[in-house]
Parts: sequence; structure tokens; C-alpha cells
Amino acid sequence: MRRAALPSRDTREKGSFVLYYALIWMSSSIVGPYLGAYYVDMGFPVFQIGLLSSVGAVVCLLIQPLWGIASDRSRHPLRLLRAVFLLVGGLVLLFLLGRQYWHFILISVIYSTCSSAVMPLSDAYTLRFLSSRGLKFAHIRLAGTLGYAFSVFVLGRILGGQELTIIFLIGGGMNVLCAASTWLLPRLETAQPQKAGKPAGRPGSGLRSVLDRELVLVLFFALVMQTALGFHGTFLSVYVKELGCENSVIGVLQCASALSEVPVLLLIDRILRKWNVFRILSTAGGVMVLRMLLDSLAGVGGLPVLMASQLLQGVTYMSLSYCTILYMSRKMPPHMKTTGQSLLQGVQGGLGSILANTGGGALGSLLGIQRAYLAVAALLFCATAVFLFGTRQKLKASGEA
Repeated sequence: MRRAALPSRDTREKGSFVLYYALIWMSSSIVGPYLGAYYVDMGFPVFQIGLLSSVGAVVCLLIQPLWGIASDRSRHPLRLLRAVFLLVGGLVLLFLLGRQYWHFILISVIYSTCSSAVMPLSDAYTLRFLSSRGLKFAHIRLAGTLGYAFSVFVLGRILGGQELTIIFLIGGGMNVLCAASTWLLPRLETAQPQKAGKPAGRPGSGLRSVLDRELVLVLFFALVMQTALGFHGTFLSVYVKELGCENSVIGVLQCASALSEVPVLLLIDRILRKWNVFRILSTAGGVMVLRMLLDSLAGVGGLPVLMASQLLQGVTYMSLSYCTILYMSRKMPPHMKTTGQSLLQGVQGGLGSILANTGGGALGSLLGIQRAYLAVAALLFCATAVFLFGTRQKLKASGEA
């Protein structure tokens, strides 16, 4: 009788990353998508909700460089990542103690200090390992998308019309599970002993050496795109509440948006052989303008229009996320891989979220959320035109650039 062949080392390693990404994205689907609705239930107006969401973004902007430097210099980045998950799992429970507005401001500062580090640290470690094995990031990231879609749908069914305090308990447990899953990941010691007086060892000087016009344009476009995406994401649950729908509808909409990422992830590497990242980003900008216009029509067209907008998530968010992460990984020198991802996260998750939440909250209060979508669409249209003009030479190139 023949023995079944054991899975190869590459298969086991890839499988551990698949499980890891499924878990971390399931974890990210629990608190974030429902936090705006939770604040609505607490009685906070749109502008205050925007300010609350901005607190975490400010922390992200300030703390991301420190996390990136710490990971790049650490000989054991998995230990650092494991500690971050355990801290997040405990800190998310602080939301249960909030009663007044200033309580939630303080809690958001403490919680965001650690939670904002999860994705850039994970992406940097994963990309470094996969590139050493010649494996595709899209296949790993797809597991995250499917995990997110499954989680938001199931959680939406569970929540229904119930109180949303349960999301913090589930979120705490999921982060502990994520920490446990890091033990399955293959070890990769990234930091090298630094030689005295070597400029490459100083992150600041290294960043100045790669911060050229092309990188500035990519970061600028990523900032404006994330501002639009952040506004949509933060105020979607508020918008759904205004339309008189239950919490379960939020879960269905989030599930639809996540599933729309699947075909993009299946095709993105093939598309990158014909189109470079600049073409894909420009296309994503145009589609995001359309998406904002659809959001503005949801007050008339109702949930079907919002669903159509959510189905464009893959072309907008995933194209932006995948291409910018890949671009930063290729752009940064070996000793600055995590610093590069942290810079990207600081621009998108930090500055972009500040503009989306504070500016979006102000626009939502002044114009109403429906008209605010039109204003964001106009801003994004102008930014896409600037990006197209600035990268016109790059747009002519084909293949992976």
C-alpha cells in the first residue's frame, strides 16, 4: 500500500500564510465596519463620529514610522507581531468601558497605537518571505479577502438588531487567535548587524535617497484615494442607519464588497504583465469617482445603488492596496522594507483617514452625507487628472514597472 505524499515545504509555508491572512482579515472585519454604527447607537452626531475616527488616524500617522523601524531592526519580527496582537486583543476591550465622548477619544488613542501596526508589519514580513521563495502575494491576500467576506456576513447575521457591544468581545478573542497563528509561520530573521557609520543603517537618510518625484506622486494619489475610500468606509454604517436599515444590512454590504475583490486578486498578476501599476492606479481612480457618484444616489435609489457601489470595491480598494504595497516593496532597499510599508500605511491609514474622517465629518454635517459624496468625487477627479499628467511617461510603458 502506497503512502500518501507529504506536502512540500513550500506548500506548508504557503498554507501557513493563507491561514494567517484569513485570520487577520477576519479580525479586521469585526470592529472597524461596525464602529460607526456603534457610535450612532451611543448618540454621537456625524461630526463627532468623524473626529473619533480621526483620533486613530492621527496616532497611526505618528506611530507608524516607529513600528517600521522597530521591525526592520528586530532580529525576531514575529515576536514583535505576536506581542502586537496580544496587546490589541486586550486593548479592544477598553471600548466596553466607554460612556462619555472623551472616554472614547482616550480609548481610540490607546487602541490605535497597536492596532495600526498589524497590517504593515504583516505585509512587510509576508512579502519579504514570499519574494525569497518566488511565491505570489495575490494568492495569500485572496485568503484575507475570503476570510473578511465570510466574517462580515456571519457577524451581520448574528448581530441583526442586537446591541453592538459584542463586537469588542469577539474582536479580543480573534486577536488572541491571530497571535497563536504566528507560531505556524516560518521564521525569517530580517535584521542584519549594523556597521558603525554606515548611512544605510539610518532610516531617515535611506528614505531621502528613494523619495523621488515618482514616489511622491504615488503617495499623493494613494492619499487622495484613501481619503475617498476612508470617507466611504467610515460613514457607510452611518449612512445605512440614516436609510433606516438594520445592522445585518451592513454585514451584507461589506460581504459583497469583499467578494468583489476575489476576481481582482485572481487576475491582478496577469494584468500587471500588460499594464504597469500607474495604469492600474489611474483606472482605479476613475472607477472610484463613479463609486462616489453612486453613493450620492443611494438616497434616491436605495440599497441596490449602494450594493452596486460596493461591488466596485475590488477595482478601487484592492487595486490601490495591492499595487501600492507591491510598488513600495520593490522601491525600498532591503533594510527599509517594513519602513516603506509603514510609510505607506502612515500616508493612507494615517493622513488619508484624518482627511476622510475629520473633513468628511465636517462635510457630512454641513452638506449631509449624500451631498458630501459628490464633493469627494470632485476632489478625486482632480487628483486623478494630476496623477495622469504627472505619470504620463510611465503610462506609455507596458508590463511590470
